[in-house]
Amino acid sequence: MIIESPYLVPTRRFTESLQRALQRGVHVRILTNSLSSTDNIWPQAAYVGKRRWFVHQGVELWEYFGEESLHAKTAVFDDKVAVVGSYNLDPRSANLNTELVVVIDDPEWARILTASMDSHLEHASPINLKGWPHGFDEKFPKVSKKKIWKLRFARIIAPFIRGQI
Repeated sequence: MIIESPYLVPTRRFTESLQRALQRGVHVRILTNSLSSTDNIWPQAAYVGKRRWFVHQGVELWEYFGEESLHAKTAVFDDKVAVVGSYNLDPRSANLNTELVVVIDDPEWARILTASMDSHLEHASPINLKGWPHGFDEKFPKVSKKKIWKLRFARIIAPFIRGQI
């Protein structure tokens, strides 16, 4: 299972489904924005505290460090089902916004989409067991102190507005 989403704010239903898949031995790779590339501090605030949890569950978690934000909302399942749409992995997409996805059951489309998602890893870093991007000596590399302070403030507020994020 390969997933790309600019925002990763897992709902209870998503985490339960993810845990069941991992228990069945499904390999899960997720790519999402790093703090340096995100265009929205609020979902990032709800996500960063979960990085270690994802990795310790067995998810191959990557963060994107490109010059622009990752905005793709795509997935590939079993090398044959491709999913493309406007649905973010966050409570806002699940409960408030009108989002949609197109599901294409075609190994050729899945191969093309996988190649595209693989190319994004060139500007990404895996998250290690410490919850930090691999190869960096800091939790939030390439980020200004001002943005880190904004994140810290948002993390205080985020639990109270989680359904809106």
